[in-house]
Amino acid sequence: MRSLHCRNIASAILVAALIPLSLTGRTEAQETVIRPGEGLARIGEQGRTIPVIPTFTSATPLLDEGQRRLARLAESRGIAAGEQISGATAVYEVGDVKKFWAVDFSKSLSFPYQQYQVEAECRAVGDYAYYFIESDELLVVGAEALSEFITAFEIAVPSSPRDPDLGIYDHVTEVFGDVPDVDNDEKIIILLTNIPEEATTAAGSSFFSGYFYSVNQFADPVDFGGGIKQNSNHTEMLYVNSQMIGYEDPANALYTAFIRGMVKGTIAHEFQHLIQWGNDPDEITAVNEGLAEYAHYITGFGLRALSPYVTRPNVDLLSWRKYGTVTDDYARVALWTYYLGTRFGDDYILELSTDPLGGVDGIESSLTATSAPDFGSVFHDFITALYLEGGDLGYQAYNLAPVTSWIEPQVNENLFPSSARVRLEPRGVTVLRYWNVTDLALTFPDGLPVGVTASLAKMDPGTTWDVDPLTAAGISVSGMGITWPEA
Repeated sequence: MRSLHCRNIASAILVAALIPLSLTGRTEAQETVIRPGEGLARIGEQGRTIPVIPTFTSATPLLDEGQRRLARLAESRGIAAGEQISGATAVYEVGDVKKFWAVDFSKSLSFPYQQYQVEAECRAVGDYAYYFIESDELLVVGAEALSEFITAFEIAVPSSPRDPDLGIYDHVTEVFGDVPDVDNDEKIIILLTNIPEEATTAAGSSFFSGYFYSVNQFADPVDFGGGIKQNSNHTEMLYVNSQMIGYEDPANALYTAFIRGMVKGTIAHEFQHLIQWGNDPDEITAVNEGLAEYAHYITGFGLRALSPYVTRPNVDLLSWRKYGTVTDDYARVALWTYYLGTRFGDDYILELSTDPLGGVDGIESSLTATSAPDFGSVFHDFITALYLEGGDLGYQAYNLAPVTSWIEPQVNENLFPSSARVRLEPRGVTVLRYWNVTDLALTFPDGLPVGVTASLAKMDPGTTWDVDPLTAAGISVSGMGITWPEA
C-alpha cells in the first residue's frame, strides 16, 4: 500500500517519487508562522550549570548480522530460542566471581565480532536475576545505585504510566510473554560493565547504553561454519554500561535520578530484546528496536525526544542506519510503535512481536490477525494524527517540551499562485502548509502515482480539523479565510 497524506498538505508516500503540485488562491493578510521548537529540557537546580552528557543508545543493532546468523542456525538445528544446557545448572551466590564473554566494540563493528572476557562479581541475587558488576567497576556502581536498579527490575517502577507497583520484569513479560530459558534457571544475568566503545566515532556521536547478544543462547563455542566461531556464556543475560552511572552528580539529586532512569530504561530495553529473541529472532531492526522502545515507555522511562523525526520526517519509516545518527531512527520507530500500542493495545503489540514475518509483512499480518485496518491506512492515520495532534484516529498526543509533536512543514506558503515539486522517500513524509487563502484549488499536474492516496486537512476558526480525501483530480475549497483559515 502506498499513501500520500496532506495536512495543510502532509504527504506520506511509500515509493521515492517527484510529486508536482500546483495551487492557486487569493492571499489574505500575513500571519506569524509558528514552527515546532527545538532543544532539550534542562535538568537541574536553577542557576546550576549542568554537565553535557553523551547520547546513549543500544549497541544491539550493531550485532544484527550475528543475530540473524544465529536465527538461521537455530532454525537449521530445529531449536526455537537456543540450545538447552546439558548437565548441572550454575547457581550463583553473592560474592561469586566469574568471567563472562563480551563484545569489544572498540576493535570491530563487523561480524565476526571481537570478544574478550570480563571478570565480574555477583553483588546481589533477586527473584528474577543475578546482578554482576565488573570487578574494575565496583567503585562506580555503589550499593545504593544497585539497590535502586534491583528494586526497579524486581519490585516496582513508580514512574510507570500503567502500574507503579509492578517492576520492569512483570511489566515487560505481561506484554511480550515469557523469557527464554536455555540454562534451566529462571533467573537471568544482568552484567554492569564498562563497554569498550572507542570505535563509536564511526557509528556516530553516541555511546552504548547496553546490548543483548543471542550468541549466549547457544553452547560454547558457537560454530558458524567456514572457520568462524563466537564464544558464549550459555545463559540469558543483558549487558548494561556501568559508565553511565559515572555521570551522576552527588550534589544534584534530580540529575542523579535522570542518570539512574537511563540505566533502568536500558535494562527494560535490553530485557525486551531478550524476550524478542524467543518470540521472533529474525525481525528487522526497525521493528525490533521499536518494540524495545515500547518496553522502555511502558516501564515508565518515556519516549525519546521526538524532534529528530518531526523535523526530518522524509525518511523511510522502517529504515535503520548501522552508522550515523541513529537517534533519528530511534525517535521514529519509538513514536510509530507507541502509536500502534496506543491505538490497538497490548494484544496487537504481542501479535507483532511474535509474528514470524518481518518488516511491513509482519506489521500487515499482525494487523490482519487483530482485525485492524491495513498497513497503508494505519500509516496514513499515524501521520494525520501526529500532525493534527490527536483527533479520532486513536492517537494520544505525546509532547516532550519544548519539542512539539507537529511535523514541521517543508513549505509554508501564503502567496499564490504557487507550485511545489517534492521528492518523497519510501514511507516518507512531507508537509506543505498553505494559509490565509480565500479560495484554494489544488491540482496534481502529473496525477498521483499508482497506489498513492492523498488527503487535505483544513482547520476552521475554532481549531477543529476536517480531513478530506484527495484524488488525482485535486480539490477546490471555497470560503478559505472565512470558513477554513488554513489548509
